[in-house]
Amino acid sequence: MQVNLLLLIIIIGLMTYGLRALPLLLTLRRQRDASPRMARLDLILNLAGPSLLAGLLAVSVVPPADQPAATGQFLHGIVVLGLVALIYRRVPNLGVAVLVGICAYVLLQPFFG
Repeated sequence: MQVNLLLLIIIIGLMTYGLRALPLLLTLRRQRDASPRMARLDLILNLAGPSLLAGLLAVSVVPPADQPAATGQFLHGIVVLGLVALIYRRVPNLGVAVLVGICAYVLLQPFFG
């Protein structure tokens, strides 16, 4: 049992490393090569970050199909989403917008239940 757990941890670690190293390696390769194929890769890498954030946002705001969302939870998500959009429009930095969104979510949680 312990061997299986250790093997699982190693596999997850290698996968995590690969997911983090692959974009860096592709970016470095892209800088050396200016082919049309690299231009498509550049577009994919530029859209990957916002796409991942949109996916996380959708999972956070949209309730599961089998249980309806409480009105307070839905309003909470909409208020935080609006604040994040406002901050991102003012300071176009995804890191700042995400940090503000996390803080707003935590601080507004008691008001929306």
